[in-house]
Amino acid sequence: MALTSVSPNPSITGQTVTANLTASDPDGSVVSITVNWGDGTSVHNLAGTATSDTHAYSAAGNFTITIVATDNSGSISQTTRLESVKSASTTPYALAVTADGKVYKTYANGTMTFIGQPVTTQLRQVSWKPDGSYALISGDSAVLLRYDGTQLTSIPTGVSTSYNFWTVSWKPDGSYALIGGTSGLLLKYSGVSVTTISDPNTLTIFAIGWNPTGNYALMVGKSGTALTYDGTSILLLTSGTSYDLDAVGWNPNGQYALIGGLNGTILRFDGTQITPINANGLTGTNAITSIAFNPTGTVAILVGNNGMVLSYNGSTLTRLSQVTYSWLYGVTWSPSGTAYIIGNGGTELTYSNGTLTKVSSGITSSPLPSFRAISWKPQ
Repeated sequence: MALTSVSPNPSITGQTVTANLTASDPDGSVVSITVNWGDGTSVHNLAGTATSDTHAYSAAGNFTITIVATDNSGSISQTTRLESVKSASTTPYALAVTADGKVYKTYANGTMTFIGQPVTTQLRQVSWKPDGSYALISGDSAVLLRYDGTQLTSIPTGVSTSYNFWTVSWKPDGSYALIGGTSGLLLKYSGVSVTTISDPNTLTIFAIGWNPTGNYALMVGKSGTALTYDGTSILLLTSGTSYDLDAVGWNPNGQYALIGGLNGTILRFDGTQITPINANGLTGTNAITSIAFNPTGTVAILVGNNGMVLSYNGSTLTRLSQVTYSWLYGVTWSPSGTAYIIGNGGTELTYSNGTLTKVSSGITSSPLPSFRAISWKPQ
């Protein structure tokens, strides 16, 4: 008995999942096959000649599919496979935050809807838990918020409001998030409580990005600060610059990360050392504020001051045609492969198939929001 494939895996609730089967008996025949989909529903009883079975899960979770084949002599053969099921999102969206504490949903067509303004301080970063169950939002005055798709709540941290939380980033397995801030402050949020991580670095951490393997996080910040954290210890790296470093973006293949900062600084980290990328004539004195790779890792988009948008294909930086002079602060990719870019004055851009376009968010409030970060909700 063999379970050759289960597709799709992972799946979403309500989606048809197909298990492809092969069963044979060298000295007789297979007379029956049963499929237990692992979610408490009735076992499927199939003929011995069956080659597939289908099922739709009504709830999210991880389920063990058990296939049992019985031959004409009563002997049995069993095989299992784990199926991961996620909740279906009725309308995919990204979460965007502003300099005055507002939170918006951003949809695929670029339109935005206002969620709330839980604080009036500047919100700096958004990071979704990898399973998409909720997002963390970090901000000034030790603000840490949680958004579960329905409501915004404040997470107590016990940290003085004299500290700013510049960045937050979930570990890829969802076990905890790191929060970086003023004077080297480094916190861990387990989903239940916040604890402080001892950090020998005393310079502000502006950005954190986890290697996709989850083995360690890359942290960058004030005056060229660059560090890694592997869950146990912090290692100081040599960045080769004294400029502030404001952004980190990992290629999904985990082989390298891009780092961006003041004065058009763009660096590449290969897991061992940091080397500069030649950006002469492309960035000038503009700061790089946000970096994100597309889901396949074939291109990264880097954004910054004066409407600057760069693309990087692994070897070459290209400056895209300028469509705005607003300061840009955030970039995220939707699962469909479109990049969404936001900035001051309610600015919103999209990048798709090599084309950069200014789009309307539909926001008419005055003044228009000054966006600071955006992150697409995992599906």
